[in-house]
Amino acid sequence: MSILLASIGNDNKEKVISLIDKFDRVYLVANENPELKSMNKNITLLLLPEASVKELSEALFAELKKSFAAEKIFELDIAISIISGSGKLHSAMLSAVLKIGYGIRIVDIENNELVEL
Repeated sequence: MSILLASIGNDNKEKVISLIDKFDRVYLVANENPELKSMNKNITLLLLPEASVKELSEALFAELKKSFAAEKIFELDIAISIISGSGKLHSAMLSAVLKIGYGIRIVDIENNELVEL
């Protein structure tokens, strides 16, 4: 199963939506509801309030750890997209995934193809 953790904001939203189609399971992190049109994907939206990076990281760590355990996700690495959203969200995402113990792959999409950076 391929898993994507992506932040989504008003910038590059369409690029993130294109990236979502490349993964089996998607976790979207945002500070406000991105109001995505209905998609037939297995997407979990994690809404986090404005806070310090440390608070965001701790909140995201708890949410992801609970979700990954409940869904029995035993992957060795998680694809992470930081093409949209704030730097605070990006830092929190990287920190949370590494704290849980997963490896990371930074991904983007170019010409409708998945690119690992």
